[in-house]
Amino acid sequence: MKKYTLFILLLAFCLPLFGQTETTTKLELIPNNFIKQLNINDLKNSNNRFDLSGVAVYNSKIYVLADKSWNRYVYQIDTTATEFVIQNKQSINIVGRVDFEALDICSGTFYIANESNSTIYKMNIKGKELVKWDIQWKEFGIEVSKWRNRGIEGIAVDCKNSVLYLVKERGPARIFQIDLKNNQISEPFANLFDANGVDFSDVKFENGYLYLLHRRACRLLKINVNTKSTEYLSFKAVFHPQEQRLYKNDNPQYGLAESLLLTKDQIWIGIDNNGEEASEYGKKVGLKGNAPAFFIFKRP
Repeated sequence: MKKYTLFILLLAFCLPLFGQTETTTKLELIPNNFIKQLNINDLKNSNNRFDLSGVAVYNSKIYVLADKSWNRYVYQIDTTATEFVIQNKQSINIVGRVDFEALDICSGTFYIANESNSTIYKMNIKGKELVKWDIQWKEFGIEVSKWRNRGIEGIAVDCKNSVLYLVKERGPARIFQIDLKNNQISEPFANLFDANGVDFSDVKFENGYLYLLHRRACRLLKINVNTKSTEYLSFKAVFHPQEQRLYKNDNPQYGLAESLLLTKDQIWIGIDNNGEEASEYGKKVGLKGNAPAFFIFKRP
């Protein structure tokens, strides 16, 4: 009996370590008109490609960024049944190399991530002022110049608690939490994922949860910032079923999910397809040509 009791105690101790299972919910597309693809005519005066990167919503208006060096604008977009069009744009008056990868909005202020130097900028939503946010990376023992194109890919603001979340995409992936009141940096979620096994792109904060876009795995990692509990929301059945892909691309090992938007009853996932044409599978789903698109899912 003592041996049996000891065995039960050991089993109970080990289960939390070895018996954890991932909770995964399969995302479903909204009925009808679940694709919003860029009307490429909006860029007819440009010979350059529009590579969708960041997205955010404020006062029911949707704003996007693109990540090419020539593209130094925040765009306000409008949507029709099956496309989105550029309604207006605001210049980001910045000097030097840029690679804008992430966008969020708090109290009428854009927070913009420039991956080329892992720098964060603040800009009034009316485009009147651009301010560099001085993050004390070196005091945290981090040399961002070594990140190169593996730098900040996602940004999210918890306005109520004055907290900024920054996501380093890969090699290794990291999630930084920055207290905007004192500029202190921490990594409270470092043990919740395989840092070398994920490639994060965008992130959003909502009601005590972080939603991180795990590009290659075609899923969202949802983290309760207080309890550190996690779950996954998968969109693989739409983006990558039976090894099929939405767009033709030369490097299928890399995912295309680049931007994330949360509304009351929808999840928008934006694609940076690098100018590649829609695949045969993508055409069957509803894609046309080589313009980037948002896929819209129901909130579970």
